[in-house]
Amino acid sequence: MILDADHIGMLRALGEEVLAEVIAVYLATTPDNLRAISAAILASDLVLLRREAHSLKGASGNVGAVALSQACKGLEHAAADGHLEEIPGAWATLQARYVEAREALQELA
Repeated sequence: MILDADHIGMLRALGEEVLAEVIAVYLATTPDNLRAISAAILASDLVLLRREAHSLKGASGNVGAVALSQACKGLEHAAADGHLEEIPGAWATLQARYVEAREALQELA
């Protein structure tokens, strides 16, 4: 499941304009999160990586992007636990889930 239909429904109940605005803000800010995550990986900064993954996990959950939120959780835990060998795979998964979430959210906006 890319998006949580119940969560999208709750946002939609607030009004189509609210849903569109929430999605627009999320889609506008998420690339910055992704760049920060990438920079943290390149710098081997596990503290920053955990923090950025956690931030994106929450933002993704707020828009109902559950698959992306779960991918962020995996990267966050790999960073928090110091499992360096898991980070490349977790990052690749997160990027793939972002593409799926972005496309699904763009269809709603």
